Amino acid sequence: MMDIRFSLHPTLLRAFQRALAIVLVLGLLLSISPPRPTQAESDPAPPPDAARVIELITSLSGEEPFQTTRIYDRRGILLADIDDRGRRTIVGYNEIPDIVIQATIATEDRRFFQHQGIDYLAIVRALWQNTQSETIVSGGSTITQQLARILFLSPSERYEQSIQRKLKEVELAQFLETYYTKEEILAMYLNMVYYGNQAYGIAAAAEVYFNKSLSELTLAEAALLAGLPQAPAMYDPFRYPERALERQRTVISLMQEAGFLTSSEADALRAQPVLFHPYQRPRNRAPHFVNYIRDILIERFGTEGIHRGYQVHTSLDLRYQALAERIARAQVKRKGKKYRFSNAAVVIIQPQSGGILAMVGSIDFNDKKIAGQVNMTTVPRQPGSAIKPIVYAAAFERGWSPASIIWDLPVYYTLDGRRRYAPRNITGRFYGPLRLRMALANSLNVPAVKLLQAIGIPAVLETAEKLGIKAWRQPQDQYGLSLAVGGYEVPLLELTHAFATIANQGVYTPLYPITEIRDGAGRVVFQAKPRETQRQAISPLAAYQLTSILSDARARRMMFPRPSPLDTSQITAVKTGTTDGWRDNLTVGFTSYLAVGVWIGNTNNKPMRNAVGVYTAGPIWHDVMEAIWADESLYDALGYADGVLPQGFILPPDTVTIPVCDWLPGKFTPRCPRMVEEVYPASLPTSLPTGRDRGYCLPAGAAPSPPEAYFLPLPKDTRSAAAARNWVRKRFLRAVQHLNDCDTTPNKRPLVKQPKLLPPRQWVLSAEKMKTSVHLQASNQYGE
Repeated sequence: MMDIRFSLHPTLLRAFQRALAIVLVLGLLLSISPPRPTQAESDPAPPPDAARVIELITSLSGEEPFQTTRIYDRRGILLADIDDRGRRTIVGYNEIPDIVIQATIATEDRRFFQHQGIDYLAIVRALWQNTQSETIVSGGSTITQQLARILFLSPSERYEQSIQRKLKEVELAQFLETYYTKEEILAMYLNMVYYGNQAYGIAAAAEVYFNKSLSELTLAEAALLAGLPQAPAMYDPFRYPERALERQRTVISLMQEAGFLTSSEADALRAQPVLFHPYQRPRNRAPHFVNYIRDILIERFGTEGIHRGYQVHTSLDLRYQALAERIARAQVKRKGKKYRFSNAAVVIIQPQSGGILAMVGSIDFNDKKIAGQVNMTTVPRQPGSAIKPIVYAAAFERGWSPASIIWDLPVYYTLDGRRRYAPRNITGRFYGPLRLRMALANSLNVPAVKLLQAIGIPAVLETAEKLGIKAWRQPQDQYGLSLAVGGYEVPLLELTHAFATIANQGVYTPLYPITEIRDGAGRVVFQAKPRETQRQAISPLAAYQLTSILSDARARRMMFPRPSPLDTSQITAVKTGTTDGWRDNLTVGFTSYLAVGVWIGNTNNKPMRNAVGVYTAGPIWHDVMEAIWADESLYDALGYADGVLPQGFILPPDTVTIPVCDWLPGKFTPRCPRMVEEVYPASLPTSLPTGRDRGYCLPAGAAPSPPEAYFLPLPKDTRSAAAARNWVRKRFLRAVQHLNDCDTTPNKRPLVKQPKLLPPRQWVLSAEKMKTSVHLQASNQYGE
């Protein structure tokens, strides 16, 4: 064994010798007194598993040992470690290979299984060696004594050379031997001892130095690790590999002396090369998501509790993450200079499970110029028109429908008794009477504000909260009519979650970014159960009506002519948003099984240049959807491992479809040459949501029909009514004093047809390049 000699002052050396002598005397006295039965003799216990080891260490030391917490993606790929205090993984006795136990015992305490905590022969040997050399060659401490030192003594006490400390250590060691089995003592020791380089315990040491699990260690590697605890800094394999290997050779000799190795085995082992493979920390995989998960863990377990060795399995899929990152970066590179934006964020949610499949908080976490560490999926920003579906959802819950008519005419509102608010459409034009289908599909501002005024701000706030928006927590009187056009901030994550609720037939599923948590002993402490926590946020009918509008390529073509990034090769529902001052662009859309939200802008809130959501965020949204559809291997994360995705949206039960007079702005005629089918509850409404009975008759398409199918009501206010009459006068509609005066005889008219779906394409990257680049990134960056 390589001696470690520390020169001592003669006075200190004599004191140390006296201490050893006292210990020897104490041991002799104890040896002639009747021995207390040990735990092993009185009640044999099975070797401790990891849970028992944690329990023992916690009860003895007064605190649970820290462990490395690990965060995984949905397929078990490691995303990150939480090891701020050091690395440790508690293992049970039976998980520790015999070669590790033999090497440790041969090196640290050859008579471990024979003595009762104090090895008097070792003490005598140490006393003789120290006296002869006039230095401390060894102290004769057993594994039990070392464990007592770790568990019960403060860091300053552990290395104190005093009689009192040594006597205390002896007493504590005998306490451990009395009440705990040898296996329990050895398991605690091997899980607590320090091996250097922030590796606490043998499992962490195997990982740190060889990037292996315990079961994979070779005998040569086990021998090297066994030699480190005596002086981890001196034998650091990374800084002093020759010293570490020399120490290993000493351990091999000790194993031979202890009878664990034959002479030939020892010689062969010394000749065996040892290759160090330092533990490679996970690369910066989904860093915004990892921080998001860490915050959740701190909220659940506390700042200290997150260092308890949890195995955190999340919903994130690194394949989706790589795909979203790649497209977002490409779009910023492609269009960022033209429109003066520097950043993008993407979130992908699976509506039925509430799982977050991807969270791209910025295009580069490490880029300080764009404040890349800020997670733009969780930062509240103005959503622009992307918020309008929430307003319409509240209206549909209160009796309005896509066929309900609202007048797009100039209007102003007096705020605070002084200021005037006059909403305007982005085109600066007004379009007269519009069905809500046309108003929402074309993202018109005036109808949205009028609708909000009609149903009330509290109704929208209530609906938003039910759908998943938590950001609006101020008193209701703090919100105004600009709520309808995105005047109040909401995080992209919450907005996308609300759209996911709509996609899920109005069923709200809480976000479950974490699917399972196991503690340091492998016991399940949390299991996501989305079906048990779901609730109906809005009716299936309201959800379908919204979906029908947002997927209507024909209705939106006044503002979004084809082809645009909103046109996909499969049926999708989608809404864009552009804020005042060009500061935020959004596109959020979904299928029944997938919701994707995209933000484009500058983290510092600097304005872009004439940037609108459809042409900045829209291409990212479009290409993410198309890339997922193009790769069947991704379908398992959506719940369709069979490779067949559902198409379109399901018509809810207890509903009927009624043809209603269709008109496009600027193309309306009183004959109503075409009709569009709208969905209603089976018990048809018999009145208008506005309660207005005066107006004009339209051709009915079916009998019975709800009044809004064949009746155009006059606005209530005098100014708007005058403008409405002027509009009607030019179109020769029949005026009636009451809607009951209209002729409801069905008129057969052809139904409008949706334009054909466009073939797959990519707006940001070519399809071939997209598929190749995403798979390469997933393979290279994420180690798949």
